Amino acid sequence: MHKFRTRYAVCSSGRNSVRYGSQPARRRALAGGTAFLALGLICSACSSTNSPSPSGSSGMVSSLTILPTPNGPYTDNFNPYNSTSPGAAGANSLIYEPLLQFNLLKTNSITPWLATGYSFTNGGKTLTFDIRKGVKFSDGTPLTSADVAFTFKMIVSHPAINTTGLDPIAVTAPTPTTVVLTFKAPQYANLINYAQIAVVPEHIWKSVNPVTFADPQPVGTGPYTLGSFSSQSFTLKRNPSYWQPGEPKIDTLVWPGYDSNSAAVASFTSADWAGLFEPDTQKLYVDPDAATHHYWFAPVAPFALIPNLDKYPLNLLDVRKAISLALDRQTIDSDGEGGYEPPVTNLAGVIPTQSNDLDTSIPGLAPTQNVAEAKSLLAAAGLRKGAGGFLEGANGQPIHLNLVVASAYTDNVADTIPISQELSAVGLDVSVVSTSVGTYVSDLATGNFDLSLDPGTAGPSPYFTYNNWLNSAFTAPIGKSAVQDFERFDSPAADADLAAYADTDNPAAQRQALANLETIVVSQLPLIPLVYQVAWDEYSTATVTGWPTPSDPYEAAAPYLEPGDEMIILHLRSNK
Repeated sequence: MHKFRTRYAVCSSGRNSVRYGSQPARRRALAGGTAFLALGLICSACSSTNSPSPSGSSGMVSSLTILPTPNGPYTDNFNPYNSTSPGAAGANSLIYEPLLQFNLLKTNSITPWLATGYSFTNGGKTLTFDIRKGVKFSDGTPLTSADVAFTFKMIVSHPAINTTGLDPIAVTAPTPTTVVLTFKAPQYANLINYAQIAVVPEHIWKSVNPVTFADPQPVGTGPYTLGSFSSQSFTLKRNPSYWQPGEPKIDTLVWPGYDSNSAAVASFTSADWAGLFEPDTQKLYVDPDAATHHYWFAPVAPFALIPNLDKYPLNLLDVRKAISLALDRQTIDSDGEGGYEPPVTNLAGVIPTQSNDLDTSIPGLAPTQNVAEAKSLLAAAGLRKGAGGFLEGANGQPIHLNLVVASAYTDNVADTIPISQELSAVGLDVSVVSTSVGTYVSDLATGNFDLSLDPGTAGPSPYFTYNNWLNSAFTAPIGKSAVQDFERFDSPAADADLAAYADTDNPAAQRQALANLETIVVSQLPLIPLVYQVAWDEYSTATVTGWPTPSDPYEAAAPYLEPGDEMIILHLRSNK
């Protein structure tokens, strides 16, 4: 099972919605969901008149088979705002396109797409997009700024599809190629949310309910249109009138449907591109003879153990520090993640590609395992060993902690084994509660857990993860539904630093806000970073070349990461 919410990231300085593409059933988004607004990314404008896709051989490839996740049988629904539709596994972004493309792995990397440029004015309260000329929808209707403005207004007026918290106070299209958004507050850090909407044609969508519309015959500006469909598989066919000349180079994309991870893994050597977790990937997938089967699992976000801060004794800092010290993160990686998700190298949870955003002077930054110190901290917190050998609280009552996990996420279930064993070794009685995905999602939202596992948001800087983990505007009392900040962290200092980052385009000010947030996470441990979640990416070069690699990281590679998967498909070329 892959671990991302679809698309990349979400940020806000006070909205009431969940992270970008937040789909807890699509575990670890990168939300979904990930997207680039790292330090120094915000610029007053960007523009390009060149085709975003690479030039190369005009040779066509007949078909490519894609296995993004076990998500069959399929239903005939290609609504790009429906997170459970077949297209949400990487197909929708090949039909419906964004205004800009963002590289999850490179700071300052934005590619003009349906918009040739953008600019912030009025102190970040006005955002203008320059819409590309000469683009047509697949039914031949020209794309204009009216379609883009309509899409924004439609999303804002329907909260059920406004999962990224779009909140302009005005949307206008003053010219056929200009869209202007006006806001109450600066939106520098929210560029990705506005730039990566799926643009739809007004002439079709103005007469439907976008929440319930199944969109069985999707019409978009993308390089593909829907070909055949059945509950067992569907295909996308090359759009012959796509606005990028000569693209794409693959005629047909095939999505077979599987209802389990094991069934999908059994077939993934026959696919051209897969995004599956398999502990024996190196053994089962890599082809040492023909050298055509490869994988690249790039770290893109932190993954953490989250304590419920509204419950005793997890509301005590010494207890959270003890939990962190009790854990062997290397074992969690090797036993739970097949050795493919490396342990975090800092308790701030900053991923390796964002190391320039990390304040290395923060005390206690490096994660360590120290069982003796963990036991000492638990004693300092007033916990004492009871008759059964496990710790009791200061009131003499036994402490029982439940660790909630979704049974469908097989690697996370495996993660809980060393976690529970290591916490038991310091005297904490931990029971693993394995539930359905729906129950897991509900338990996180309502606070019906003691400990759980939850991903960070894949995004262009640590801000995107911190905003969803720490923003008190997203949380709620136990029993009420939180949209993020499931651990119930409430810190005016953290909220102020999040707002300070979001409200400026000054790199020095953003850097200071990040340093403050990193210090809060390391010193207060509102959550406990464990490993780096990766983009699961298995690919074959038997038919095509041009995949992202560590030496050419032009995009975060995973077939379920929308809309970056479109960038990858358009880079592929026949190897014949």
